[in-house]
Amino acid sequence: MPNFVGLKQTNLDEFPEAVRRLSGKFKVMPCAEDQMLFGFALGAPGVLSFSANVIPERLVAIQNAWKSGDHDKVRKVYLECLPLFKIIHIEPVPSAVVYMLNRMGWNFGTQRIPAHEPSEEHKKQIDEVLRSTGLIGQ
Repeated sequence: MPNFVGLKQTNLDEFPEAVRRLSGKFKVMPCAEDQMLFGFALGAPGVLSFSANVIPERLVAIQNAWKSGDHDKVRKVYLECLPLFKIIHIEPVPSAVVYMLNRMGWNFGTQRIPAHEPSEEHKKQIDEVLRSTGLIGQ
């Protein structure tokens, strides 16, 4: 397949086998940010990411630190971002992403069908993560 360049592996248990079988033929990447370090360790060039819309500079910092071998920085930034990696999937994507960007001052407007506003409880949880990661004020 001339236009097929990569595989988004959604099952982390199958990721190593996909890398083993497809290396040199296709790029194999994990499907979520919380799996990125496992992917990097097995040679993934990146990760398919929703949080890159919210914290692009932090994801670039993780990837650059990995490439330069600064694993202390990788660990520090990754662990700081982990709560955001988890909360971004509290609602079907892109609901939480649009809500986060709006809360951070970007004017993305209202959600469009099939997306919807997060529930009030989820908004509170998202806001707590945004505060704890320094993305919005207290």
